[in-house]
Amino acid sequence: MDAKDLEKAKNQLISSFILGRQTDQAKGDAIGDAAVIGKDPNLVNSQLEHFLKVTPEDIQRVSKEYFSKERETILLVSAPAAGSKEGSQK
Repeated sequence: MDAKDLEKAKNQLISSFILGRQTDQAKGDAIGDAAVIGKDPNLVNSQLEHFLKVTPEDIQRVSKEYFSKERETILLVSAPAAGSKEGSQK
């Protein structure tokens, strides 16, 4: 990810934060998430700032850690054989 792509992603995040907190319900949900997941309801006030500090280098470092062969999961999906009753609706 280059700096231009990251800037675009950050702009979308800002828009999402603003639009996602327009109702009282959405604001309450955000406070609840911060309290339950982050263990601090005040995180709702600094969450966006933390996301905006992310750099392209941060993304590269984390992606190398988590997107490795050791963590790989492969799912093979094949179509049912012709004439098979699998996947047909009754």
